[in-house]
Amino acid sequence: MGQSPRFSCASFLGDETFILGTHPKNTKFFDDVVPWRRLQDILEAIWNPLELTVPCVLRAIGFGFAVDEFLAASSLRPITIFHRGEKQSAMSRPMTTSGFHADVSAANFSNLASQIADAVQFVERNRDELARLIGFPGVENVSVDFGIEERDVAAQSERFPPNLLRMLGNLGISLEFTLYPCQTTRTG
Repeated sequence: MGQSPRFSCASFLGDETFILGTHPKNTKFFDDVVPWRRLQDILEAIWNPLELTVPCVLRAIGFGFAVDEFLAASSLRPITIFHRGEKQSAMSRPMTTSGFHADVSAANFSNLASQIADAVQFVERNRDELARLIGFPGVENVSVDFGIEERDVAAQSERFPPNLLRMLGNLGISLEFTLYPCQTTRTG
């Protein structure tokens, strides 16, 4: 699903420069200073901007997945489509798989309960189409990825209800979650 960034945070330094690093709270991990334009280029190469606004997505991938053929007869509407061997941008590496991502929930990154409720409705509404996707030739992995805001706690855990786990498991769909840095600045 694209090239992984070699950094996990970007902090504004002033004068339109940013420092890129691997840990948001410990500057000893920062390893690169870049101008704003370069940061924009990096982000465009590794992320679909639309996906940054969709916290919960369905991801379907496979080496031999004929994604266009599947989507031509599908009720699922992708927010991202990619093809093995093609680049998503001039700066990215060629994709190693084909697939797509579809919107499951637009609930905020900090509202996991709403994302879960939306995901349950999504699976119920699209159960037959998801079963067709799982059985489609070339599909190797299908998952629902919940984008969750990283909280400032010693250990962050999240709980998913049994009904959602059962629904996804019965279809052969994985559940994953991705932690994202806090979307708002907190003051002392």
